[in-house]
Amino acid sequence: MKAPPRPLARSGGMAHGMVVRMHANDTPARLDGRRRAVRESRACQQCGQEFTPKRQTRGLFCSRACYWAWWGENGQREASKKGLTRLEELKAAGHDPRATEQATWKRRMAFRDSALTMAADEDEGDDELWAERGAYWREQAEPETEEAIFYRRKERTPLVLAGHGLSLRVHRGSLVVAHGFTHYPQKAREERYFPGDPKLPSRIILLSADGSLSLHVMRWLSEQHVPLVMLDHRGQVVNVLGTETTAADLDLRRAQIEALSNGRGLILACALIEQKLTASLSTLETLPPSAALESAIDRVASILHRLSEDPPVTIEDLRLREAWAAISYFAAWRSIELRWKGTGKKPIPPEWRHVGMRQDVLRRSNRHARHPVNALLNYGYAVLESQVRIAIAEVGLDPTLGYLHVCQAGRDSLVYDVMEPYRPQMDRKVLTFIRTQIFTPQDFVIDSRGVCRLHPQLASRIVRAAETDLVRGQSSETVQLSWLEKLRDQGSVVGVR
Repeated sequence: MKAPPRPLARSGGMAHGMVVRMHANDTPARLDGRRRAVRESRACQQCGQEFTPKRQTRGLFCSRACYWAWWGENGQREASKKGLTRLEELKAAGHDPRATEQATWKRRMAFRDSALTMAADEDEGDDELWAERGAYWREQAEPETEEAIFYRRKERTPLVLAGHGLSLRVHRGSLVVAHGFTHYPQKAREERYFPGDPKLPSRIILLSADGSLSLHVMRWLSEQHVPLVMLDHRGQVVNVLGTETTAADLDLRRAQIEALSNGRGLILACALIEQKLTASLSTLETLPPSAALESAIDRVASILHRLSEDPPVTIEDLRLREAWAAISYFAAWRSIELRWKGTGKKPIPPEWRHVGMRQDVLRRSNRHARHPVNALLNYGYAVLESQVRIAIAEVGLDPTLGYLHVCQAGRDSLVYDVMEPYRPQMDRKVLTFIRTQIFTPQDFVIDSRGVCRLHPQLASRIVRAAETDLVRGQSSETVQLSWLEKLRDQGSVVGVR
């Protein structure tokens, strides 16, 4: 037996003889009212302009642009509110999407170079706090947007990249930069630079990043004179691409070799230490008063005066005097307190409450920092090292021939020599940074060897804070390093005939 046919109904507003299937809620009066609404003009909810909706639609906006503008002002906010409400419901039910294996994997990939002591499972909110601090430091690291002033030349700033999955590629003649992921959740971010663009970065700095770049990118950066600096997780310079790394001037290189044996290298080393001690006094004067500070100022001033009255006769004597000055200099830092929050939930080592010793007592080295301040300083010195390497290559000196630091295979001694007068200035920048910030335990991670490492976004923030070009000066790219210019123009300093 066949099933009876479904009932058909006539619509009161339709032509005689037409039959339609009716929905349970579609009464004849409602269908007729819907047709009248389609024909009537109405005001756009975004711009207020009168428009006639499209056929068979009940449009509320006159154009797609008005719809997206309304969505950005109202709809997106409502959707975000619903999403946060749903997130709280999931967390209350024990299904927090942020505390997943994917979030932990992304965070581990940002530190894949060494094993880490990650938070235990009982730290339920660690992933969320990690993401919160990453967003905080990223917001601070973002360059402030300024109003365009056409009669003033805008200084080029560095581009700092960190995280997992970043990439640099050339697409249709322009450089496309995809930022890496440092926390979860995080939006994908991409930038494009064209050849000759005044917004090109002064240099691109990769902070222990994991990703890819092509040979075409290296050629593109070299043509646009944009150096590519790579730093590892300790803040050490791995490589500098896009600039010459060997001496191009044979006469200067010959003079550098002669200065190692004719005594002029000692004169140059004394001048570097004298400039360093003078800058150290300026940095000490910015610290809060204390007994250790007064003692450090007197000690450094005494050693500086002795350099001019009783010059050292050997490099070893000069190094010893500089070491005594450095001990007093860093001892004055120990009275500075670091401000913390959130230590009740996740404790920190007691020595992190104050600025610690610069040199590691166990390893007698500064390369593997065990204190947050030393880790911050390592990144600041790495930025300074990259600036010095570029300046030395431009002048035409051999970076491997130094006077204050011992010349060894695979060591660019002259780079570390030139860095000495500028270290106190970089110290001042880092000290200003730590005295104006409130840190949390999520900003730092201790690996299995006890080495302190920075949150990737915090590392990006400190690099931007330290990136003012101390070597060239703050406002001009054409000003060469002062004493290197004299070294080239006045050959008597190192024996150029």
